[in-house]
Amino acid sequence: MSIEFNQLRELLQQQQKQFEEAQLKLIESLTQRLHIQAAAASTVRPLQVNPRLRSYVNKLRGGGVRRNSTQIPLYHPQSGAASAKKPTPHKIGQEFETLAGPASSPDLIG
Repeated sequence: MSIEFNQLRELLQQQQKQFEEAQLKLIESLTQRLHIQAAAASTVRPLQVNPRLRSYVNKLRGGGVRRNSTQIPLYHPQSGAASAKKPTPHKIGQEFETLAGPASSPDLIG
């Protein structure tokens, strides 16, 4: 089968037109999906904390978190909780009359 030059050119032009139309449809489809995904992303609520995890944290902390809270509050130690002064070993020995003699030294106790 012999194809003349004009027939070949016409066939190539038709294929080029079909290719361009298909390419436009693909671009429109992808653009619509992108807009739908962007719209869906803007309506998504913030991440919710797992209620079971929240209950474990509440038990460890001793409660104090609202039931529908979306955040787990951080632990804040009370002021002065770790500020107690530790007595020196010699004072402990003097109070209980043990290890207060010359046999005890600061290097051995500590």
